[in-house]
Amino acid sequence: MDNLQITIPAESSDAHIMITRNGNSNRKNVSLDDLIGALTSGYQISTGILPTGTKLFAGTRSAYKILIEVPGKVREILIGRNESDLRSHVVPFPRTAFVFNVKNNRAVSTHVYALANPISTLQDSLYVFPFGNVYDSNSSVCWGGVSLPEVREPINLSSIINLFFQSNFNGDLITSRTVTFDINRGGNYNGLEFVASQVAFQESFDTSYLTVINNCTLENLFSTH
Repeated sequence: MDNLQITIPAESSDAHIMITRNGNSNRKNVSLDDLIGALTSGYQISTGILPTGTKLFAGTRSAYKILIEVPGKVREILIGRNESDLRSHVVPFPRTAFVFNVKNNRAVSTHVYALANPISTLQDSLYVFPFGNVYDSNSSVCWGGVSLPEVREPINLSSIINLFFQSNFNGDLITSRTVTFDINRGGNYNGLEFVASQVAFQESFDTSYLTVINNCTLENLFSTH
């Protein structure tokens, strides 16, 4: 019986290979780069249909991380904690980056970042999303009672993005670092309503209001997918 044994010593750049065929053994050393190249030669992965705006996909069909960029747009949103106190606001949203971690047909995490410019490199700066519903500490989305659909194909993530923008927004997660201006100047406004009042009726979100997230780049986010 033929047998292949591969041994990779700790902190070594070479792999030890022993091939046994018809009782005869043959040993050789190869570099890890050559071994990986030989094992993956001709290997392909089909991602399925990707959503519009997809910039990066890393992983396999059953477990992957994906980056989707959404252009800035004027949207009508509802702000309030309860159905009885919801107020409609028409505001410009900045360009936005969604990073989904998908496993076994589920979006197990969703992170949302604001962007000052279209994504061009993995070192581009990321900014705090300015309209709440996103945790300040790690930019993950607080979905509340929203039930997310299955993700059978990456294209299904488009419906989750729509759910995010169509959800009610509130100021629970607004902090002093959400935007660059002082949200406490809002008087009777809560933090989020004051943010909305500052940008209302503008054609595009003023990127000078965005707060950069220090030491956070797409390269960091995708280095451990």
